[in-house]
Amino acid sequence: MKLTPEEIKSVQQDMHRVWDYIASDIGEAEGVGNTIPRDEVIELVVDADRLLTHGTNKEAVKKLYALDYKEIQKIGREAFPFKRYEV
Repeated sequence: MKLTPEEIKSVQQDMHRVWDYIASDIGEAEGVGNTIPRDEVIELVVDADRLLTHGTNKEAVKKLYALDYKEIQKIGREAFPFKRYEV
């Protein structure tokens, strides 16, 4: 199932919402440091149904989870364009 451009934007906003929610907890984890790579941010955001729990567009998130992980990463990389993110 393909996401519309509006759904992609909504999911990307939800990805940022989740990252804002979990980043400080990740930062408190032992051995993480001050920043983590973008791909780890994406993995953490989509892991454990966090987008369903904290997202605003549940139907778009369900469509996202039905995609191949490479496509999820592509959408996540558009949402998180920098190579590293502060925790």
